[in-house]
Amino acid sequence: MTLASDRPHESRLLDGAAADGQGARLVARTLFREMQRSGFTHGQVLAVADELLGCLCATVRGREAAGAPPNSRGSEHTRK
Repeated sequence: MTLASDRPHESRLLDGAAADGQGARLVARTLFREMQRSGFTHGQVLAVADELLGCLCATVRGREAAGAPPNSRGSEHTRK
């Protein structure tokens, strides 16, 4: 699964919701709700969040090392 808009055949996750800037919030709330329904503990939810942040940090570090701007996807994905 990917959120990258440069891969339209794989990025249906934010379609529709991204138009109003609420896509990330919708995905987060949906994921949290599904994790609760599946019986995840608060600690497990935090572990998933930590892993997501780790993935993001690794990606940013990799782009910085390659000389790309840290937020090369644009500001539309930043929290308002």
